[in-house]
Amino acid sequence: MAKIYAPPAGLEYNCDYSKDWQKQENKYLDKLRKYCKQHTDSKSALVGETFRIPMADSYALYMVFRTKPLELIHVPTGDAWDAPDYQTRGIRLQDIKEQVEFDKYIESCN
Repeated sequence: MAKIYAPPAGLEYNCDYSKDWQKQENKYLDKLRKYCKQHTDSKSALVGETFRIPMADSYALYMVFRTKPLELIHVPTGDAWDAPDYQTRGIRLQDIKEQVEFDKYIESCN
């Protein structure tokens, strides 16, 4: 079972949507990814990768912090959707691996 945490203190997401929000979002993801890699004991290449769960018109986004046990950080960008507990309880490391591989494949096709 995956544990999900809020972003660490000092890494809250604040966006000025009147400016280039995608650039701000990417900068935030880079900061959070750097935090994850610096503060985990996990050696997995999946640390810092994102995992999404479809929600309403978008998705809930999470970043891998640790793989054993599986720990994710909620990424409050966009609409800041957070999937309900019953959907996140069963997330497996294999689910994340498959989505990361699929995302990389799709990106390579563009």
